[in-house]
Amino acid sequence: MGAVWGGVAYAHAGGPLIAKVGNTGIRQSALYNKLQTSYGNSMVQELVSEQLITDAATKYHIAATQAQLNTALSALEAQYQITSPTQLNLFLAQNNMTQADLNHILKLQVLEQNLAQRNVKITNTEIQSYYNQNKSTFIPTGKKTPAPLSQVKSQIVATLKQQKALSSTQLFASIAKWDPITIYDSKYAGVKSQIVGSGASSTSSAANVTSSGNTVSIP
Repeated sequence: MGAVWGGVAYAHAGGPLIAKVGNTGIRQSALYNKLQTSYGNSMVQELVSEQLITDAATKYHIAATQAQLNTALSALEAQYQITSPTQLNLFLAQNNMTQADLNHILKLQVLEQNLAQRNVKITNTEIQSYYNQNKSTFIPTGKKTPAPLSQVKSQIVATLKQQKALSSTQLFASIAKWDPITIYDSKYAGVKSQIVGSGASSTSSAANVTSSGNTVSIP
């Protein structure tokens, strides 16, 4: 009985104090309500997107190779002009992340990319055509002629795969056909349509990894 009354008093009081200004207390519930209002929708969207990626990667035996993770990290470092471990640690601290958090985000981004490109096929004709149309971009520094196709073929293939890959919405909609999304809290009813588009079907009544799009994104 004492525990029950204690729980009632806790709820009425709005949880424990986390701060005080003068004689006015700021309670835990105020913090949670603020966080839910400001970030609840995006966090639910992120969690659902993460699970879709994880489930699809398991189903299709898709993995993120170390080389791909290294490339993703290099791209992030170039984007934020990070040139040393010290700067990377500062970046993590500024975004309230650990190295493990960053590794998780990069893995999800790579897995989403691999899933989006899973059925993409590139022909030799397409490779040759792209090379012919973009020769000027393959001229090495200090040279006047472009590098031979054999040297830049893998780069061209990667570019063409990115161009032909499914968008985040298309990818998640295709996954949701066999991995349905159900939203139980009406506050987040719009999350599904934000992830898979308004025309996708699932068991939900109506749910960008930051994705970037819908993909989990770096803050």
